[in-house]
Amino acid sequence: MPDKASTPSPNSRSRTRIRSVRERIDRPIALVGLMGSGKSMLGRKLAQKLDIPFADSDVLVEEKAGISITDIFDIGGEEKFRDIERRAIAELAAGGQMVMATGGGAPCHESSAAILHEQTIMVWLQASAKTLLARIGSTNGRPLLATGDPLATLERLIDERKAYYGRAHIHLNTNGLSGAKALDALIASLDDHLPLT
Repeated sequence: MPDKASTPSPNSRSRTRIRSVRERIDRPIALVGLMGSGKSMLGRKLAQKLDIPFADSDVLVEEKAGISITDIFDIGGEEKFRDIERRAIAELAAGGQMVMATGGGAPCHESSAAILHEQTIMVWLQASAKTLLARIGSTNGRPLLATGDPLATLERLIDERKAYYGRAHIHLNTNGLSGAKALDALIASLDDHLPLT
C-alpha cells in the first residue's frame, strides 16, 4: 500500500501542472469564440493562475481609437474597425507570455486570423446557443442580438463561424461546466497541447 506521505495531493498535482504549463508557453494564448463563450472571464482566471498578463483585444481597439467599438462602426464602418482590430491583435501577439481574449469576429477575417493561427496558441471556447444566451443574459449592448430572435441568431453565427474557429489549435467545449471546471479543462488542454521540454 503506498505511503500517504509520498502520494501528491490534488492541490500539489494542480500546482505542478500549472507550473509546467507556464514554463512551456512560448507565445500568447488567444481565446476565440462567440459572445458568452467565456473568453474574458476564463482568460482573466487563466492569466491569474499562470501569473501572466491578460489583455482584451476589444479594449485595446477602443484605447487605440479613443472611442467605443460601436462608434468606430458608426463613423468608419466595419473595414476601419477590422484594420484597428488587426493592429491590436498583432501588438498583443508580439507580447510574449500572456492570455488574450479576442473579439468574436476576429478569426473570421484573414489578416487577423493569420496572426492568431501563426503567432498564438489559439483556443476555441465552444458552447451551444442556449448556453451562450443563458450566459449573456441581457442582450442590451449586443448589436448582433438586438434584432430578431437572439437564440436563432446565435445558432446561425455558430454555423457560419465554425469553419473559422475550427482552425484553432485547441477546441474546448464548455457546455455544462462551471467556471472552475472550465478553467481546469482549459489548463489540462494546454498541458496536453504544449510540447514537453
